[in-house]
Amino acid sequence: MSLFGRGKNAIFNFDIDIHSLDNVTLISSLFYIKWSIKKNSGRTGLIPVTNHSVQLNVKIKDSIKINISKDNELSEYYLSVHVYHIGNSEKRLKVGFLNLNLSEYVKMQNSTRRYILQQCRINATLRISINATQIDGPTDFVVPQLNRQILISEISELVFKNEAKSNTVDSQSISDRSNSSRGISDKNPTSSDKTNNKDNIYTATIIDDSSLDSLSPYQSNLKKNNKIIDDILFSTSESWEIA
Repeated sequence: MSLFGRGKNAIFNFDIDIHSLDNVTLISSLFYIKWSIKKNSGRTGLIPVTNHSVQLNVKIKDSIKINISKDNELSEYYLSVHVYHIGNSEKRLKVGFLNLNLSEYVKMQNSTRRYILQQCRINATLRISINATQIDGPTDFVVPQLNRQILISEISELVFKNEAKSNTVDSQSISDRSNSSRGISDKNPTSSDKTNNKDNIYTATIIDDSSLDSLSPYQSNLKKNNKIIDDILFSTSESWEIA
């Protein structure tokens, strides 16, 4: 019989590395963190900021028993990290915190991600690596979905894909329309064209290039900015007239 027992629990070995606090704007402050996984907890000493980053280098090793619900899904099991800083006033101020559900990572190995601190005014992020290995219990459980709202890497990837999709235009179409904007046509002059031209000089066909504006990724933003400027100017002029 297993030392941990079997049934509605699954046992995992977790290796967690809290590497750094990044995107730090309070460069003259000292930082430290407190972390906890239920009864297991710890903290760092005071660490200065170097190149807008605080090197934490926290290593956590823990064997965790996670309950399996009646729906065969792993229950929540959190790693909590609280970040503090001490400025020139020598007062301790809380920067933000992170609650990370470890149950979401039991099928992942050597997963390194950046996480957004909650209730943080300086937009700092934590870089954390998680490696989980199951050592006992049933394996046919359901893993909770990854909370993507706290993942900075997922957000960046999504923004990149959306921008790439919105700016994807056929390269040949761009070339053709770019040529049309300069009055260039693929049409070659014929002998009849030259005969009809008094100076015997070929004139490029004029092409409507009004649709070229739609190719600019900044066109919509430009219109919005112009609208804002107009609103400000008109509202200002009206206020002057009233005064």
